[in-house]
Amino acid sequence: MKLDPDTQALVEDDLVSFIQDVILGIAWYTGKYKDAEKAAKWYIAANAAVVVAVPGAITLIGSHLVAGAASPYGVVIAQLSSILSGTFALQKTVSAWYSQQRNYAAWYKCSSDLKEIYYNLIRDWSGKAKGGENAFVGSLALGQETARKIMQAERLDFYTRLALPSFDVLDMLTASKDKAATLVTSLVPEAKEVKAIAIGMKAIQGASLAPKAPEAAAPAPVSRLADQPGIRTSTLVAAMKPLAAASLQGGVPDLLAAQGLPAFDQAVVDACASLTLKGSADILSLFGGYHGFYDWFNATFHDVPDVAQRHPSPDTALKRKNFSDFWDQIQVVFGKDSINALEFSALMAVNLEESRGNLSASPEEMNGMDHPHPGLAYAFDRIPGLKQSYNLPNDRQNPPNRTALALFQDPDFLRAHKDRAGSASVLERSGGIDPRWGGDIWPSDVPAWVDPARNGFIMQADFYKFRGRGVIQTTWRSDYRSLIEWALKVSKDQNAVIASVADRWRSDTRTGAGQIDEIATISSNEDWDRIFGEALALAQGVRIDSRDKGDYLNTLSADAAVLDAGRRVPGSFLNFAAHINGGDYPDRVAPMMKALACGIARTVGAQVASRQPRSPTLPV
Repeated sequence: MKLDPDTQALVEDDLVSFIQDVILGIAWYTGKYKDAEKAAKWYIAANAAVVVAVPGAITLIGSHLVAGAASPYGVVIAQLSSILSGTFALQKTVSAWYSQQRNYAAWYKCSSDLKEIYYNLIRDWSGKAKGGENAFVGSLALGQETARKIMQAERLDFYTRLALPSFDVLDMLTASKDKAATLVTSLVPEAKEVKAIAIGMKAIQGASLAPKAPEAAAPAPVSRLADQPGIRTSTLVAAMKPLAAASLQGGVPDLLAAQGLPAFDQAVVDACASLTLKGSADILSLFGGYHGFYDWFNATFHDVPDVAQRHPSPDTALKRKNFSDFWDQIQVVFGKDSINALEFSALMAVNLEESRGNLSASPEEMNGMDHPHPGLAYAFDRIPGLKQSYNLPNDRQNPPNRTALALFQDPDFLRAHKDRAGSASVLERSGGIDPRWGGDIWPSDVPAWVDPARNGFIMQADFYKFRGRGVIQTTWRSDYRSLIEWALKVSKDQNAVIASVADRWRSDTRTGAGQIDEIATISSNEDWDRIFGEALALAQGVRIDSRDKGDYLNTLSADAAVLDAGRRVPGSFLNFAAHINGGDYPDRVAPMMKALACGIARTVGAQVASRQPRSPTLPV
């Protein structure tokens, strides 16, 4: 597969990574199974000789020792000894043959699977890469990910076989493959943290991948390797044999050891602060070798306590699309053209806490009907230790929501919603509207179904309609009012869905100072679901919240000591999180912000290290 120079320049780094994980993998495993094929004949022949020699020797020795003895059983004992030793020797030979065959089969299969990845790439992209660089890079990344999983599975199986006794009588009596496999699983490093194949790449990257010019060794274009797989494979197999042997014997433990996250310090902060991110493409480039942010997150933080409550984050095509749609609006969200990785880490940690990384409307969910505080009661009730009531908030002086009791008696609310399901049971109750609608405990005799066909009227009250939505879970009438002010300024050219909802609000309300509050009253739960279904609203929801709370999005310090300071210190992660929510929320989210920053610093550092020029000197 040939690439024109412009396309090659755009994808060169990704091709190098693909070579590390796929092409070099093919070379190494091909070499291993060919060596095993050659060695098997001599190995089995030697063992067969042992089968004949050992019993014969035992028979001769036994016969000699008992020849002069008076006992008539001497020869019989010698013959029985030879039979037993011969049986064990034969069984040992079969065991050796069996082990060799398993290794051979595993290496052959691994090589074939990796070749399939390579040939699929050639088939799918020959002559098509130009103009489709982003998709091509995605195919490279997917191929790398698949290759790593294949090699990880083969390594695990190989180390499991090493941990087990040989296949003999003792093995049949005592071996427990499940226990051994469990032990090995706990010891084998993660696939993404261990790249035995990359050891070879790091040593031979550069001159060994390129034909030497008369003047000096110069790296060849990356695509040359794909153009001449036969020549390159033989060269790489020879070069990698000592390296592979060293890796399997523990000769390079620093490269094979599982990598932990670095400590949060100024070096991490400097690394993250130096990264300029203008959109989703820049952000996704931080996670090269992974299938996007969620794949990276799940692989990197599987054993990190600071993110354990929000790990893993399910990786779906829709979530990846939402991720790109949101982060392509950096200018809208932050009010500037670019951000750094500290700012990305902070906001992404908030979203992981709020909705497990789902950058979508994600309306706050209610409990099931078989749970405590079922259905609508979850939003209505005060739940000690978990949440305040959305109907009767803690702030009684300046309540962020109006109570359902007040709304059920508001002419504007009734004009907009009285024809919805369930209104009669509320409005026509004997004795008048139940005063419990003004409290923080759901009326126990009212079914709390989250169903517009039965409770559509109640569901338009503030406690449910203005529940958490969006990237940071925008909540309360007070915050939704700011979104109403913005929505009224959105043109059809900017967003037809939002503009059409806003036009209807205008026509249904009176102009003047009270219009915004009237719109909040007559707006419906369905209106807000439609608005938050638009990526533009998700971005503006964050921007407006930050603007109204001191522009916290743009306050993060580039000093590690400040970032790690208390919640009252402007520029700290705790201070950032405290603007989103109070209580113990900052204490949960700020450590996640630091963990993401450390993870990015480690991943980016590894990418840089793997692309540094290497010495062309190879082990002998």
